[in-house]
Amino acid sequence: MSRYGWSGTLPVPGHADSRQSGEVVRAALAVQQGHGPESLLEALRSVALLVETEHGESGYTVAVMSAESGGLWWLPVFSDYQQLADYALRGQRGDVSITYGQLSGAEVFDELLAQLPRGTGVLLDPAAEHTVALPPVPGTVPAAIALDPDTGDHGDTADG
Repeated sequence: MSRYGWSGTLPVPGHADSRQSGEVVRAALAVQQGHGPESLLEALRSVALLVETEHGESGYTVAVMSAESGGLWWLPVFSDYQQLADYALRGQRGDVSITYGQLSGAEVFDELLAQLPRGTGVLLDPAAEHTVALPPVPGTVPAAIALDPDTGDHGDTADG
């Protein structure tokens, strides 16, 4: 990936590009209303997204969530700083420093996802009313980690 913006303190609310997040929110709401994900994927690929990171022995890695049922993994992505802050507060981490990376949506979908476990989908703004889960299927995530829903492929079921 070409650029990262690591930090530990979220900026003051209100500094996000409202045009960017507004376009993503409108597209996410359309998906919730039954429209296909194409417009949302296009909007996400054209904006900057935030991903939470964790610091481990090998440096910074993106934080992914595993689902107990189905063995799927989810990469939470955030359309703006406020969405990331709301997510942290709902997780009762209000006073904890949060590390995150800022990448283009194209980098998230083309490069970052390809490095994650097979069966990893994208969870947009998980603490918001417009939350959308984009499953790990062809056309949404890179082929290397996509699952084939026609074959009952459920991905990696092992934790880790």
